[in-house]
Amino acid sequence: MYQGHTVKLRKSYQDYDEFSNDLNNLAPGEAARVAKLVESTPLPTRFPDRRLMVAALLRLKFPGYGLQAYGERILPGGSALSLFGVEVPQAGRTRFLLFRKSGDSFNLVDDFVLSDGADIADVTVNDGKLVYLSRQGLVVLERPSPQ
Repeated sequence: MYQGHTVKLRKSYQDYDEFSNDLNNLAPGEAARVAKLVESTPLPTRFPDRRLMVAALLRLKFPGYGLQAYGERILPGGSALSLFGVEVPQAGRTRFLLFRKSGDSFNLVDDFVLSDGADIADVTVNDGKLVYLSRQGLVVLERPSPQ
């Protein structure tokens, strides 16, 4: 079960490792359906603490696929940005979720899907825009920053 939906697997697996190491573990026709679920499942827009935010991200992540935390970037004024990437199974895409930490709470401020080739590794704010950067510090994407 994933997000209340039964997902068919390609075969029966002996254990979780065997499942997660099989690059073709979903039954034919299931990858597109699972991708749509991972990309479109809504998350709450506010979490009172890090533990609840991470628990929601772990529920969003499809079993056997990746969840990447890119760390926190402290902003002037003391808030921080926390960027996460959720692998979209067998789709070559990642769902990026950006939270602004203020005190103990986390607010979802950006949520989008990009091709894995985008190589996003960090985010900052510049001139009122969210600027997503590669590992080399090059601008990959700019998006409006919510006020």
